[in-house]
Amino acid sequence: VSRSSATAADATQARRSRYEKPCLQCGTAYSCPVCRACAQCESCTATAMCGSCRGKHSRARAASSGSKGSVQRVRCRAAVPAELSAAEASGYVSLPRSRAGLHACFDLLAASSPALERRGSRWLITRSDANVRVEGVRVKDQYETPAWIWRHYVDAERLQIDVHATALNAVLPDFITADEDLVKCAPSLRRRRLWLNPAFGGGSSGSIARALGVLIAGPVRQSGCTLVALLPVLPQSPWFHEHVQCAHEIHYLRSGVAFANPFMDNTLGAYILGFIVAIWRPGPPPRNAPRWQASAAVPAGSAAEEPLALARCVECRKWRGVPRRMSGRPRP
Repeated sequence: VSRSSATAADATQARRSRYEKPCLQCGTAYSCPVCRACAQCESCTATAMCGSCRGKHSRARAASSGSKGSVQRVRCRAAVPAELSAAEASGYVSLPRSRAGLHACFDLLAASSPALERRGSRWLITRSDANVRVEGVRVKDQYETPAWIWRHYVDAERLQIDVHATALNAVLPDFITADEDLVKCAPSLRRRRLWLNPAFGGGSSGSIARALGVLIAGPVRQSGCTLVALLPVLPQSPWFHEHVQCAHEIHYLRSGVAFANPFMDNTLGAYILGFIVAIWRPGPPPRNAPRWQASAAVPAGSAAEEPLALARCVECRKWRGVPRRMSGRPRP
């Protein structure tokens, strides 16, 4: 009998799901009817149940709480971390540009809007909430332009619009995202001064060619715009000869360029390629190829770390990201 019992126990253990976390209903695993019903599921992992098992548990919890029909999800108001309380009261928050800073940013937003909910290390966003602007980003494309480059050219060229940007890494208050159709945006760009740092690497060379082609042919040649672009030196690429050699000015950066990505908590070393800043002035292209000259932009040896800043609007009381051009300076 003992051997038979041991064999049955071994068989039960072998049939169990790999999911090891305790059940929210019974406080342990394989105790309630739903746990036993899901015990033979092969789709679960040690840390995550499959969709089918999650649905069974959700329906069981809804039935035990007396609700009928679909599961009624109750979202608690997130608690703002203590270190953010004083800053929240002032209406201005300065956070590190890192994953920890991004989590703190979402903690702050979740405290004022039920559209955000934290699940472990992930955030769930209700896109239908009119009070939250949702923008999709590609994590691998979020390597940000070093401040010593864009600060120099934003001031020197009096730039107004950041092209191929996101709300997180835009260096100017007005920006156009990479997902927006530049062909449709081009007619509205008249006599504006544009900054462009397109994503490159991993097959993104085509996006550089498209962005330069649309902006130079339309806003620059026809609408009186000035375009300033940070570009890798890729003379083997067709766009380099077609567009860069027709620029009015080319400034080569004498220092290596290192990009940081707040989503990945890392800063790459100096990129293997050299970089230039090409400038196209309004009107037709110059007759002769531009003469390369050294850029006046140089890294600041004792520059303070650039923060991730948020400010609360005094009218609508919503939190908004502060453009990078303003986040590193004292708040007026």
